[in-house]
Amino acid sequence: MSSVKLNETRNKIQAERLSKSDAVFEALGSVDLASAHIGVAREHCRELLEKHPNALEIHRVVTHLTTIQSTLLDVGASIATARTHPRASAVAQQLNAHENISALERWIDEMEHRLPRLTKFVLPGAGLASSHLHVARASVRAAERRVCALLDHNTHAVDPDNVRYLNRLSDYLFTSARTAAARARDGDEFRTD
Repeated sequence: MSSVKLNETRNKIQAERLSKSDAVFEALGSVDLASAHIGVAREHCRELLEKHPNALEIHRVVTHLTTIQSTLLDVGASIATARTHPRASAVAQQLNAHENISALERWIDEMEHRLPRLTKFVLPGAGLASSHLHVARASVRAAERRVCALLDHNTHAVDPDNVRYLNRLSDYLFTSARTAAARARDGDEFRTD
């Protein structure tokens, strides 16, 4: 596809032409990158599940991560659609942010009840699944900052529920990384000083 054709079609939902370097595309790219990191983490969780086939908590994480990746597609559509666009309300309904945020909070609570209370800073690690969940968490935090920048600079009317979802998602990924560490290595690795 020629670059001219690509420039004409890259943001049909928004119905306005934006540069590839626009903050909207930075935010969209960050959400896409976060989803890719979540996909890698999910595969490492599946490998952990092969070693521990009765690990119901890891099975739940794998299922949740698949759901989360689908939701991130809706987050991307929401970011790409300015709140002033005629289709914005339909896109917001598809995202259903309040329900998705509630699900993340419920999943966090379910995992936290099985984990020891934190008294030190966690070092990302303690197995491949846990490590990649921490990478995904850091990637989601970066995506959250990019979406916040859209809100802060008012360059694009983004639904603030996207920020709330990404914020809770990073907390979910932190808790799921701790859950994977508990299964793979009997717990987190901590800062030693």
